[in-house]
Amino acid sequence: MLDRLTDATILALRCPGSAWPRGLLGGPPIPDAWMGLVETPDGRRRFVPAGEDPRPARDDVLLLVRNRAITVPLELHDAPAACDHGVEARVELLVRPERQETALAALRQNLLTQPELRLDEFAAAVCGPGGAVAALRAYVRSRPAADLVGTDPEPELLAHLQARLGPWLYSAGLTLERVATAAFSSPALEAQRKLQLSTREAAARLEAREAVEQAALTAARRRVEGLSAILDKLRSAAGSDDRAGWQALLPALTPAERGRLLESLWRITPDRHVAAAILAVAGDECLWLDPCDPLRVQRRVQLPTTLGPPRSVCFALDTAGSGSSPAGLVLVGAQSGVLVLDADDGELLAEYPVPGTRELRFGFNRVALSGSRLIATHSELGCWTWTRDRPDSPDALLVPEGGTPRTVRAATFSDDGHMLFAVDSAIRVHAPDGALARTLEISRGGVHDLAVSGEQVYAATADGLLLADRWTAPQVWQVLHRRADPIESLALRRWDDLVELVIPAGEDGVLGVYGDVGIVAQLVATPVRIRRAWACDDLVVGLSEVRDRLVVLNANLPDSVPRQAPTTRLTRHSIQDVCIALRRAANPADAAGESPS
Repeated sequence: MLDRLTDATILALRCPGSAWPRGLLGGPPIPDAWMGLVETPDGRRRFVPAGEDPRPARDDVLLLVRNRAITVPLELHDAPAACDHGVEARVELLVRPERQETALAALRQNLLTQPELRLDEFAAAVCGPGGAVAALRAYVRSRPAADLVGTDPEPELLAHLQARLGPWLYSAGLTLERVATAAFSSPALEAQRKLQLSTREAAARLEAREAVEQAALTAARRRVEGLSAILDKLRSAAGSDDRAGWQALLPALTPAERGRLLESLWRITPDRHVAAAILAVAGDECLWLDPCDPLRVQRRVQLPTTLGPPRSVCFALDTAGSGSSPAGLVLVGAQSGVLVLDADDGELLAEYPVPGTRELRFGFNRVALSGSRLIATHSELGCWTWTRDRPDSPDALLVPEGGTPRTVRAATFSDDGHMLFAVDSAIRVHAPDGALARTLEISRGGVHDLAVSGEQVYAATADGLLLADRWTAPQVWQVLHRRADPIESLALRRWDDLVELVIPAGEDGVLGVYGDVGIVAQLVATPVRIRRAWACDDLVVGLSEVRDRLVVLNANLPDSVPRQAPTTRLTRHSIQDVCIALRRAANPADAAGESPS
């Protein structure tokens, strides 16, 4: 008998008086965790607390009940609240048998239908039809889900359950001591709150964007108003000279007026070539992005992997092709060769491999096209050229030996077909037949990028210098601009007789450097640091320092606000390289820019 009292799953048990152990001096006392009730055959009752010998007669009935509070768990799933949102509830009640003769007798009569009452049977009785679960469901139904989820319901819930369960508890000799825990949740309410929050955030973003756009429009109007006066001043200076260039007219302006004019010059001059798409290489794909909405993908092309992963992308007009309007070509520098694609549909036109390549870490970082000749640079493989119709017959202009040179970059052509590329801190110039014409030493840090205009070559260096010299007859390098950080890219635009050099400027966004007149203007102000930049007549594109987004400013959009394009939404990879695909403007100017006269 006493062994049964050590079973933790038993709440109550009854036995005949003869089953209780007896000795010469009496029986054992009731254990501390129990209490007892002795009922005689004639109906008399006697309560026995813990620590006393019940001394039942052989014909008596002994009832033993645990004298502690019992935990009863309650659960509800998708129970409707007053607002009709489904609610999940997890509640624990503490129910205690009362320490009275009548209460224990009631427990025996109503719950102890078998010799033993186990805890799970007791919990099922408390939660049965019309019991605690129904009372909890009624409580949930009487209140909005927001009140249940957002407040401490235990005192109010206890009062509700005591009122609803009071008669039954009394009849079973029990008392509801307290609500131990009560946790309510509502997935429907949470979804509604998230929707409301996202709606508020979207409205706030829209409001902020409208404010920014309004500020930009106001600034644009002020800029136009200021430019109108400046242009009137230039027209007055030009007089009847229709051939006056920008360099001849700029001295008529104050330094501040020159700066305001030059930062907006690309917006007000006629276009010759405009952006058809922004091309971006990421992972093993090449993306065509809309220059008016850079988050809209116009085309997505899976690149072949026969030459390894892509490293760079460039655009070129096929001037050697037939027809009055040159076709656009996409030149992709891969790990061990070059891919040429049709810019209109992304079709692969040809592959230009380098023979006998070993295991490589890098890829071709720049590809250029002039007429029927391709040139490409690779810091491990050197500089190679191909004839367009002979992909399998490359010629090497330079092959590194013993790790020297360390970097080979920025292949480009001059107008007359000379080939220029950077080798560490020098620039090599090769004649159209491939012979080395000369080497231009800089000795001021490695060269990151080159641009050529006529006889001038411009170099951007790892030391943060923007330099200029004549590649046909080298003299002394002229420092056009100096920065603390490396200048990783260089784009050239020409406005009549004025050369604009577009460079990335970190936290300063994108700058335009006008070396001929000694002016530097901010073309694009950006909220992120800019690592590389590209430009054409009507578009400026910046790549963020961590290569996760583009910042695009399109002169054809009315708001004149830079648009950010987080490219992680479009591809799972960081951007390797970017370029701008061009098309002829609807009414192309005779030159890349004209004077206002």
